[in-house]
Amino acid sequence: MTGRNSKSKSTARAASPIIGVVLLVGLTIILSAVVAVYALEAVQDHQSQAEDLQPWDEEAPDTSFDIERIGGDVLVTHAGGESINARTLEIHGDLTNTKAQFDGQTITDGDSVTAGLRGENATVRIEWATSYNEETLAEAVV
Repeated sequence: MTGRNSKSKSTARAASPIIGVVLLVGLTIILSAVVAVYALEAVQDHQSQAEDLQPWDEEAPDTSFDIERIGGDVLVTHAGGESINARTLEIHGDLTNTKAQFDGQTITDGDSVTAGLRGENATVRIEWATSYNEETLAEAVV
């Protein structure tokens, strides 16, 4: 009888480390799968956002301008709203120079530009344009 008891004790002892190793390996596999799913989902979200932001989808900025006549000139002032990249904004119309441009790289609230006018009741347009889109942001007869 002593032989059986000693044999069953050694079998029970051998099973405990094996069960522990199996549980640890299983836990590692499950955690690896969870991390992999999360990482792949994050990569796919990032790629879909990058695909959604195409240059032709860019919308005109939500902004306003004051256009006022001062003698023979027009004063155009950014009156509020979003900042605008100066390269995307042009002033057209009945001006003595073909185009008036804002100084600097970014046009923010309060920035202004002055241009000469041709005659009375001159039309002045503030146009936003990129390689793919164009929009008149403001227009006035001054």
